[in-house]
Amino acid sequence: MATAQNLRRQSARRHRVITVVACILLGALLAVPAVFVNDAIGYAPIIAYLVVLLLSFAYVRILRRSLAFEELGVGTECTRGETVGLKLLLKNTSILPAIRVQALFYMSDIFGGEGATDIHNITLGPRRERTFEFGIRFDHIGSYEVGIREVRVCDVFGIFSAVHENDRLTEVNVQPRVFDIDDLPITKDAAVEAKKSFTSVINDGMDYSGVREYRWGDPIKTIHWKLSSRLTAGEYLTRLYETNANPGMTVISDFDAPEYTAEELMGIYDAVVECSFSIERFAAANGFDAEFVFEDKAKRRRRFMAPFAGRHQEVLDRMPQIFSPGTGKDALAIIREEQNSQFGQSNLIVITSVLSQELMEALAAARVGKRVPVLFAIVPATIDDDKRKQIMARLHRLNASGVSYSVLSDAAELAEASR
Repeated sequence: MATAQNLRRQSARRHRVITVVACILLGALLAVPAVFVNDAIGYAPIIAYLVVLLLSFAYVRILRRSLAFEELGVGTECTRGETVGLKLLLKNTSILPAIRVQALFYMSDIFGGEGATDIHNITLGPRRERTFEFGIRFDHIGSYEVGIREVRVCDVFGIFSAVHENDRLTEVNVQPRVFDIDDLPITKDAAVEAKKSFTSVINDGMDYSGVREYRWGDPIKTIHWKLSSRLTAGEYLTRLYETNANPGMTVISDFDAPEYTAEELMGIYDAVVECSFSIERFAAANGFDAEFVFEDKAKRRRRFMAPFAGRHQEVLDRMPQIFSPGTGKDALAIIREEQNSQFGQSNLIVITSVLSQELMEALAAARVGKRVPVLFAIVPATIDDDKRKQIMARLHRLNASGVSYSVLSDAAELAEASR
C-alpha cells in the first residue's frame, strides 16, 4: 500500500513530465515564426519565451535559498492524549515576493513512518514572515517528529519548482498515562498471600519473638542457655525470631501482537505499557515486592524491580515496539521460567494480546502449581464480532481453572474496573 509521501512524489513526477512536454510544445509553436519570417520580429516570440524560462528558473532558485524555518514555543514532552501547541515561523529573506509556496506540515508515527501531513498554499512578500500555530493531539505513546517537513517554491507560471527541506524537526516524547488502581482483579487467596505475613523461624538475624522446645537439627547457637539452665537436665529451649515474608508478584509484559491494523497495534502497545506502569504504581503504593519482566527490542530479557521512581524513562526506553504478527512464544517461555522465581511462586500477572490456546494451558498449569496467575487480555475495541467471540470462548475456559482475567482495550478500563 503506497504511503502518502509516495503518492505525493508520484503526483509531482507526473506534474513535471506534463510541464516539460507542455514547455517543449509551446517552444516549438513559438519557433514557427522564426522559420518562416527570418527577421527580428520572427525570432522575438521564441527569444522572449526563453528569457521568461531563464528568469523563472532563476527566481525559483533564489527563493529556495531565501526561505528559513524557525520553531517557537514547542513542547518536547507530554502525556498520551494531551494536545501540544506547535508554533512555526517561515521567513522570506529575499527582496523577491514568494507568490506560490506550498508548506508541508508533518508528524511521524511510532513506527518511524509518516503519520499525518497537511499542505498549506501560502504567499510571502519580500522580507516577510508568517507564523503558523497548531494544536496537535498525541493519541499514542512514543517519540514523534513534527514540524515543517519541506517547502516547495514555484514560479508564477508553474513551470519550475524547487523543494527546501527542513532537517531540524522537533522531537516530542509522549509518555504513558498511569492510573490509580484500587485493587487488582485477583482471588482473595492471592490478596492474602501477597500481603506481608510474619513467620517465626529459628534463623537469627531478625527480631526475637520467643522460644520453643529444642528439636533435633536445631542449630546449637540458637539454644537459649539462660532459660534452659532452669529446666531439668537434658532439656533445652530454642530461640525463635520473627521474619517477614512477602511473596509479591511477577508482571510479564508481552509486546507480541496478532496481525492487526497499524492503529490497532498502536492501541495495543499503549494498553500494554500503561497497564504495566499502573500495576507498578499499585505495587509501590501497597507495599508489594514486584518484578517486571519483558523482552526488549533485541529480544533480550529485561527485569525491573518496583518502584520505578526516577526510572520511568529508562523502563520506557527498554520496552520495544509491537512485534506483529507475533506468536507470544517469548511470553510463554517467561511464564514457565518465572513460576519458580522469587516472586513468580505467588502472583504471576501476564499482560498480552496474543491469546493462544498454549497461553491458556500455561496459566492453568500455573494455577495447578499453587501459583495465582492473573491475565490482562488486550483486545482492540474495533475488531469484528466473530473474532471477539472466538477470543472470549478461549478465555472462558480459564474459569474452570480458577484463573482470573480481564479483557481490556485501554488501560483506563483497568482503573475503572478496580473501583
